[in-house]
Amino acid sequence: MVARPVFGSIQLHFPQASVRDLITSDGYWHVQHLRQLLPTDLVQRVLGTPPPLDDLGKDLSVWRWDQSGLCFVKSAFMWNDIMDYHWRHHFGILIWKLWKHRNNVVFNGQIDASFDLLLSPPPPGVLKLNTDGAMQPSSMKTASGGVFRDENGKWIVGYSRRIGKYTALQDELWAVGDDLELAWQHSFRYIVIITDNIQVVCNLNSPPQSFEPMLLRRIRALLNRSWSVRISHTPKEANRLANYLARMGYCRSMELSTLTQPPQEAHHVFNSDMPNILDLSTH
Repeated sequence: MVARPVFGSIQLHFPQASVRDLITSDGYWHVQHLRQLLPTDLVQRVLGTPPPLDDLGKDLSVWRWDQSGLCFVKSAFMWNDIMDYHWRHHFGILIWKLWKHRNNVVFNGQIDASFDLLLSPPPPGVLKLNTDGAMQPSSMKTASGGVFRDENGKWIVGYSRRIGKYTALQDELWAVGDDLELAWQHSFRYIVIITDNIQVVCNLNSPPQSFEPMLLRRIRALLNRSWSVRISHTPKEANRLANYLARMGYCRSMELSTLTQPPQEAHHVFNSDMPNILDLSTH
């Protein structure tokens, strides 16, 4: 067998292999095969983008900075300032939603369900999942974690895992994808997903765009299954347990490992949440 070079000095030892050969039967990258082909750093980066799926349509070459997928002079000039542009866009949405929420509370006595601002229990029969992603800025290493609880605050199942090298937004989206996969596997059909990332909430509660990254498309495909899923926002202070589980993921494998009970090292965070949940559930 003759190796052929890819990425400069890297040797590919499966000359007849296609991308499909590097994907598992459940539609994710085959990590062991990738590790045989690429250095660890590149494997971490490849894992940041999920592989394409046939039922999500063909991949297309698009200009990511315009919703049409086409490159225009206006969007090209905005490219250098794109991060600030996206922040202004989402900041405006956040301020509008906060103002609308405030007016509904003051004038109508209504609380917008998309703003779950208190550590509160879900309705009976519905499971609440607090989820979070964690990232080490110096290394860009990321992890995710979360926990399903019922209306009494009882721990149903949790998870924690290392995911690779992503941006903060990718990390949070991967966490939501993990949540949905885990919920489906456990036959949870009525869930509320709670995250402290407002951009994730805005993206997933908005209509799909013409061209979206594969990760977002996969999450939307999961959301479209036959179940009831609501995605809401909560402040970081009410998401401490999920954040703790996510940071535990730095030291775990890249496989999604489920936790049937609170890890010993997370007991203090879990127990500190219980009085708030039990108090709120009696009102």
